[in-house]
Amino acid sequence: MKSSLLKKRILASIIDHLIVLGYLGVLLLVGILMGLDEANFNPYTGQVIGFLILTLVVYFYFSLTENSKAKASLGKRCLKISVEKGNVFYRNFLKLLPWEVAHTGVHWVIYFSNKGLETPLWNFGLLIAPQIIVIIYFFSMIQSK
Repeated sequence: MKSSLLKKRILASIIDHLIVLGYLGVLLLVGILMGLDEANFNPYTGQVIGFLILTLVVYFYFSLTENSKAKASLGKRCLKISVEKGNVFYRNFLKLLPWEVAHTGVHWVIYFSNKGLETPLWNFGLLIAPQIIVIIYFFSMIQSK
């Protein structure tokens, strides 16, 4: 892959993730104003709520924009690049899977901490595995168009 295209893809990803961070900021502000925090939920409830109002929304943002006529998320549109081929729904599922696994790990860390319990080793696997998957995803981005 050409260096300039790789730089554009990385910058497009940064733009898209800034958009996601803006949405996350709005969710955080709403949660604060409503007096909600992680202590109000068990890990299962927190996971479902986080999945529905964050992960699923981000998944649809990427999937629908990349499956549109422009074949590009807002970040890609800004840099005039697009998705060439492949199933964007499947690709975005794989892209967000590590994120969701990490959310699961964080929910359980908070749960164990609030209960005054030691975090079990399996929970660290939920926090480490996504990092490894993201590194693999990054290298696959370098290798593909």
